[in-house]
Amino acid sequence: LKKRLAYSTISQISYILLALSFLRDDALAGGLLHLLGHCAAKGCLFLCAGVCVQRLGVRDVRCLKGAGRQIPVTMACFAIASLSLVGIPPLAGFTSKWVIGSAAIASGIPVFRVLAPVMLLISALLTAGYLFPVVTDAFFPEMPESPENPAKDPGNESGSSREGAADAASNWSVRLPMLALCLAALGVGLFGAAFVSLCGFSV
Repeated sequence: LKKRLAYSTISQISYILLALSFLRDDALAGGLLHLLGHCAAKGCLFLCAGVCVQRLGVRDVRCLKGAGRQIPVTMACFAIASLSLVGIPPLAGFTSKWVIGSAAIASGIPVFRVLAPVMLLISALLTAGYLFPVVTDAFFPEMPESPENPAKDPGNESGSSREGAADAASNWSVRLPMLALCLAALGVGLFGAAFVSLCGFSV
């Protein structure tokens, strides 16, 4: 799971480099927006991966079937962050890619005007292809009762394990950063363009 997220960062950084190559203020603003949005979404995804490792003992994406019933808050945050990386409105990924694509069209450079939006679209579909199956497997299929999937007693994310209140506090100490990063991804999507405009960039 962590390797999949790490390789995903390569494509996300390529968006930022693509925006910088336009040498335009609006493209730079799009690159900055994507940097902020990616930090929020990918940070959330890695925190979710850490929960899967620590609470479920799972590192392989093939062993996450049914994990949404075991750690629902974590997998819901994983889903929201995945939607942001793909570029679904109103999350950060949509806003930044829209600004970058608009800057490419406005650049007047033929290869950028056509190729850049197509690349953004294809890359978004590929991102959905390697992130959405994790979400659908986590929430919809029954979790197989087999040694291949050790996610049988994750410690109950609701905090009702034998540690009682202490475990509940620990659960919330893990949940709150993930929820905060999801809100950050939403905030960048809704208000990011206005923020970079206040900083002097034209969008």
